[in-house]
Amino acid sequence: MLIRPKPFVNEFILGYIGRLTHVNLKNTCAETMRNLVSHFELDQEEVTSREHYYQAERYLRALALTSGRTLDEFIFYHSNLPARGLGRESAAAWLNWQMRRKWELGFSGRKPPYLCPECISQQVCDVGISFWHRYHQLDGIYWCPKHKIALLAIDDWFTRPALVPTTAFASLRTATKADDYDNYPVLQIFSEIMVGFLERSLYWSLDRIQECLRRQAISKGLLVENGDVPRVPDDSQFLVDLALSKFPAWWLNEVFDLRSATPSKGRSALNRVFSAEGRTSSASYALALSLLLSAHERDAVLK
Repeated sequence: MLIRPKPFVNEFILGYIGRLTHVNLKNTCAETMRNLVSHFELDQEEVTSREHYYQAERYLRALALTSGRTLDEFIFYHSNLPARGLGRESAAAWLNWQMRRKWELGFSGRKPPYLCPECISQQVCDVGISFWHRYHQLDGIYWCPKHKIALLAIDDWFTRPALVPTTAFASLRTATKADDYDNYPVLQIFSEIMVGFLERSLYWSLDRIQECLRRQAISKGLLVENGDVPRVPDDSQFLVDLALSKFPAWWLNEVFDLRSATPSKGRSALNRVFSAEGRTSSASYALALSLLLSAHERDAVLK
């Protein structure tokens, strides 16, 4: 008989799978999920996603049943997909790729899970066990939004030491500096915006946000691409130049992969936040909002 604990508030979906595996003493997370699918008799049910994601869709449905939530609620409260403007249509593809460790076009690279030592201590005190918090897995979050200390990393999801987070197997990222969070206040603003995207996706009002960012960029003398921008001096800066003056360079390089870009592409890498022709990553919008808008302006445009 499977032990099926409910997920904790903001417990990350991959960590929840790991905790289910841990408490049921299973060898692998895939074995746990197959048993969960069998328990709810989902083996023979039809699925709606593309054929090669059928197993991951059943996994998601089984997890939602275990949690006591609908599938949409489970994805909303226990993944970071809402912050990326993605929902149930993308969830099965994302989970399939995460669990099978197979590269898929359209999804960023696999990341090690991150933990906050202070959160771990508090979780053990409050509920008797530690769990993976989804805030700590957001793009660009290198410090705990609550305790403001550098996050620690474990090598990979679904390895035995990572099933339940523990500081014994964790290490500090090489580039992360504990005092950067205090030395660069804009990092704290960025973190607050990214966490806010989990509650209300920026993609619900993206056109309005892009237009606001565009106006603010022009007023600050930044060069904006993909549009008619009159009376902009030839020596105007790009958004990335402003970012380099406000954020630590190592953080920008890691989050936005600027090291691999050519100089021209590197300078325009973040300017897609101004374009009405498509959308870019939520981290890019969070960076632009933190640099170009005041707290009052951010509240107004994101409401």
